[in-house]
Amino acid sequence: ETCWQFGQTSVDLNCQQVSVIFDPFMFLQLPLPVNKKRSMMVELVRKDLSITPIMVRVSVAKSGSVSSLLAEVGKLCNVRADHLVLADVYGLRFHKVFRGAATVSGILDRDNIVAYELCCPVSETSVNGTMAMVHLYSRREKRTTYGGAVFSSSATTVSSMELFSQPQVMCVPRNDTTFDSLYASITDHLRPLITASAPDAASKATLLHLSNSASASAIANDENSNLASSNNDHGDSNLASEEDARPDRCDDMSEQSNVTAEAESSPEAESPPEADLFSLSFVNSAGTMTLSSLPRSAPVRLTAENY
Repeated sequence: ETCWQFGQTSVDLNCQQVSVIFDPFMFLQLPLPVNKKRSMMVELVRKDLSITPIMVRVSVAKSGSVSSLLAEVGKLCNVRADHLVLADVYGLRFHKVFRGAATVSGILDRDNIVAYELCCPVSETSVNGTMAMVHLYSRREKRTTYGGAVFSSSATTVSSMELFSQPQVMCVPRNDTTFDSLYASITDHLRPLITASAPDAASKATLLHLSNSASASAIANDENSNLASSNNDHGDSNLASEEDARPDRCDDMSEQSNVTAEAESSPEAESPPEADLFSLSFVNSAGTMTLSSLPRSAPVRLTAENY
């Protein structure tokens, strides 16, 4: 063991006597440098969902606010910080949404932090703002397989719906919002994530043409069989007259089938209304329970934050 001593020298101003005092010690407490910065990983989701989300590492003060964290993210990614909202996403649902006044000390290292870019400043989604923040959950009916057979749960139970995609955040006008306008806004926002396949007009017209041509051929075959039976009953003179009239009738049927195909494939022809890709309903913040469905006729009432 090592023993150290503090030396203290004192001088009397009157007699100029010098006094030296030594204080032994074995442990010495010294201040250590403290890292006041904190490194965090944040996932940035752009408002244009066709852009792939990226992971960024930012360094902020341990006692800093969420606003300072978003400012660093905006500086690194060239995004307006006032258009960003921070959320903790866990299990495909929003565990917590952080406001600007919150501190980063409440964010753990294991949390999955996501910064969503909005089309408007976050301040406009306040209680007195003109915009509403909509948190989007993607849910589907839960299906269970037993022995190769698929069974669907009842839509009235809480556990009958399951989440299947990363949640999203968007902004819509709070006033004068209808079901159709909200549905159109959500569809436009999620369009990069929606995949749908349909036959083009040329293939549809070809299918219609082939279908009508096949029908015409079947009619012609029926007529041939009828003519054959008639020839057997009435002799060769009737056979000659029927064979002379047969080409004209087949040409008429072929022209009629072509006209029908062109009429059905023309742009002016009425097409059935497009079915909705999804339904809309209000749910709780965890997305596990349906609170109410959105009617098409009545206006939609939105608050500052909606799920």
